[in-house]
Amino acid sequence: MTLTIISSKNVEDLAARSTSQIDVTVTPAGTPITFTSSDTDIATVSNTGLITGVSQGSAVITVEAGGKRDTVNVTVRSSL
Repeated sequence: MTLTIISSKNVEDLAARSTSQIDVTVTPAGTPITFTSSDTDIATVSNTGLITGVSQGSAVITVEAGGKRDTVNVTVRSSL
């Protein structure tokens, strides 16, 4: 089992109300993937990995699949 997060950078820098997609590759294909945010008042993440900046601050997005875990740090700015 492998879990690979493909992101333009480990720290996503977003403006409030903007979005960024986490691209994830999991082997074997079809393994369920879950995405969670450490602080949904700062950033939310959909079940497809779309991060949305909510308000200024920092949060950690956790991606889990098949017992493997990885993270993406997110910083949300009031404006960029």
